Amino acid sequence: MASPPNVPSNEDDWAFAWNPSSATVRQSQPIHVCDDDPLFLNHSSRHDMSAATWDGVRTTVCGEQPGEHPGEHGTAPGVILPSLKIANAFVGLFFKHFFCQAPVLHEPTMSIDALPPPLIAIMVVIGAKYSHLRHTRRFSILLLDKARRSLQTAIENDTRLVRSTHTIYAYALICYTGLWCGNKRAFEIAESLRGTLVTYVRRLPHEEMQAQTNQIATQGQISLETQWQQWAAAEMRRKLKWFVFTLDSQFPVLLNIRGMFSLAEISDWELPCDEEFWAASTARSWKRLLGMAPIPPAPQFTTALLPFLPALVHGTGTDSSNSLRCGPVPLSMRLNQWSAFLLLTVVSNQAFELSQEWTLAEAFRRETAQDSGGDTSNETTVGDESISVKFNNLLDRKAKISGK
Repeated sequence: MASPPNVPSNEDDWAFAWNPSSATVRQSQPIHVCDDDPLFLNHSSRHDMSAATWDGVRTTVCGEQPGEHPGEHGTAPGVILPSLKIANAFVGLFFKHFFCQAPVLHEPTMSIDALPPPLIAIMVVIGAKYSHLRHTRRFSILLLDKARRSLQTAIENDTRLVRSTHTIYAYALICYTGLWCGNKRAFEIAESLRGTLVTYVRRLPHEEMQAQTNQIATQGQISLETQWQQWAAAEMRRKLKWFVFTLDSQFPVLLNIRGMFSLAEISDWELPCDEEFWAASTARSWKRLLGMAPIPPAPQFTTALLPFLPALVHGTGTDSSNSLRCGPVPLSMRLNQWSAFLLLTVVSNQAFELSQEWTLAEAFRRETAQDSGGDTSNETTVGDESISVKFNNLLDRKAKISGK
């Protein structure tokens, strides 16, 4: 049997490794759920899709036609899609158990029937993983691959989709699921998707988002409903960027490699708004929460990062006069849970960067000591710093990061 994704085996002898010539996963049995199963009894129909939408997923993602069975007329061999009732139950599990980790969609204004088929398919995949039913693991791995291929085909046929919030969100969920579903082939493919996903987010029109937000705040001629919907669209893009940043930040833990986003890139991003504004069910309730403010407050990430900069910025020495002096966070700024989590993510990333520098400096010191026979009278320099000064600076940064 193939080893789990993080355990070496006799076949690959390396964690996470995958043999491309190994047999592919196949689904031989359909997913069956009794009518009195808790999956149905505890299900909320709030996010149910219509039969036409599920047929669209069958046709677009899996190449099936209504009434066909898997494998007929060359359609998606090995993928046995469940009934509409089961698929809706899986979507319900997605919103119940997973959506809080990636709350990009604005539920009050969202219609699941209006979402692209690959996005619905990946929601079904994630929800199926939370159901713990028989045959759902193989089904999820197969449908995950079909959703990825369908999305890639859609992007190649219409390149405008690379600026679509729903498209990038589906891409991010596919990448996230591939990393954590436990299948080595899916993991390796998801690892390769990371670069494309980060590029799509980098190319999102940041200036256009800011201009749209300012327009919402200054225009009094448009209706309240339109203002609410325009703000929700801008906030969705903002939340999407932070979700992709969080996903990218998992790679130092997974593979001991640094993330692709730099601290300078995200410094001018605005933090996600508070949950109370995002969860407002109507435009009137949203406006009631705003009071006299034109839009919900969204401070820049740099403002929240100020107290952490002395620990995160590379210093030029241990002298306090050379370190960056920053004041405390303004008392008027209150960070929500997601914003606080993003700050901790940045600190953990910088701790990883520090560990890489420490490893290199330690290796260089050992090699220098061997070459000099233990004589430290003529100390070697790294750049403009001696080895001892380099280690002192690293120790100083380590203490500051640990203190934060």
